[in-house]
Amino acid sequence: MNDDVAFSISQFRDAWRLMCGACPGYLTGGASDVDYIFSGLPIPFFNAAIVGARDISRDALTTMGLAARAWAADRHVPWMFIVTHEALAPGVDAASALDSAGLTGLLPLTGMRAQRVGPPPPDIPGMQLEVPAMTPVVRRSWT
Repeated sequence: MNDDVAFSISQFRDAWRLMCGACPGYLTGGASDVDYIFSGLPIPFFNAAIVGARDISRDALTTMGLAARAWAADRHVPWMFIVTHEALAPGVDAASALDSAGLTGLLPLTGMRAQRVGPPPPDIPGMQLEVPAMTPVVRRSWT
């Protein structure tokens, strides 16, 4: 796995920790290969098992999927198992391996890393932006 892939996975994992950390049901755990970050909300997107291992064989991926199912079994919320194709050993079919673990493919994602982020768009009359926060709520209005 190249540095960009490892960086992308770490950013994804850290974003989930920040996004879910304020939730009353927040829970984390994991092993060396998979991080579990659960908000406790009944929405799969906010409960994730994120694979950070490298050069994963088919059998290892199946084992990780089964271990994730066991860890999540008593959490009583829907969740996602997230793995990148770049983390797999050559020739590993993730869908087949995860099917063996009782998991189903849901959403293909592409990691991204910007070399440069452009300026924000100009103010739009009548548009209001609210940034969610526990307290205080930050508001910005354009008039």
